[in-house]
Amino acid sequence: METLEFSRFLEEKVSEYLQTFGCVVIKGPRFVGKTYLSKKFSKLNIDLSNAKKEFLEAARISPHSILEQSVKPVLIDEWQLAPQLWTAAKNIIDEKNNDRGLFIFTGSVQLKYMDIKEFGIGRFGSLELWPLSLYESRDSNGAISLKDIKDEKFKTTFFKEPMTLEKVIQLTFRGGFPVCVKNEGYSRINKEYIKQTIESLNIIDGYKNTDKHKFEMFLRLMALRVGNIISNENLINQLSKSDSEKITRPTINKYMEILRNQFLIDELSSYDSNVISPYRIIKKKKLYFYDPSLALAAPDFCS
Repeated sequence: METLEFSRFLEEKVSEYLQTFGCVVIKGPRFVGKTYLSKKFSKLNIDLSNAKKEFLEAARISPHSILEQSVKPVLIDEWQLAPQLWTAAKNIIDEKNNDRGLFIFTGSVQLKYMDIKEFGIGRFGSLELWPLSLYESRDSNGAISLKDIKDEKFKTTFFKEPMTLEKVIQLTFRGGFPVCVKNEGYSRINKEYIKQTIESLNIIDGYKNTDKHKFEMFLRLMALRVGNIISNENLINQLSKSDSEKITRPTINKYMEILRNQFLIDELSSYDSNVISPYRIIKKKKLYFYDPSLALAAPDFCS
């Protein structure tokens, strides 16, 4: 299978953050390219997801010994497997008088759901990596920029090979995970992503007793509501029709937390440029998946 190297828009931001913070935290969905991006900047790489049990225990018991290395920055991949590293990194940064560019932490779990007592404001800088844009995956030449349109720099552009509707549909089903770009089995990969996410609930504290059947119905329902405002009451009514046992509001809230925590969904706020007006209309957020391919794979897998 062909392996491609992709330049990411976030690279410039990572470089800036390493010059500003002691530790740069890069979060995002699994397989989105966090490790590959981080290795462009790190001098030493420690992958906790593939570490032996003894090493993982050492990282939890004596995190300072893992972080104290002669070269910097040190990349800790999937740092949430040893959350004690967070406090240790904060203490080391303090000991070194807020020295910058010491560590890069990558993780596939939302920080706000981690059991962290001290967030280390001023020591940690957090960035989020999304799946590839069409420009990053080289499916677009980038001639039209939303930023240029906003800055009134837009110029009319003519394409020799216009994007067809069929191509747009194919790219939407393929999505932006790097592993899918040159892999004709992208549909199977995306369905497996959904499957493994559901199966992983068995090993995540707080989610081990999740009813998989109900969660699959909920995930399918969410995928069919992309771009819409989500109403808990409507979700409860819809799910209760498909199941003999009524779904409760706390269950809905728990399922939403799982989707956010696992980087499956994101809620987009409405745009309003007049931020200081006392008459701004506050609209509810709309639901989107981190990658459109997951929203398309979920109904098929969960049906």
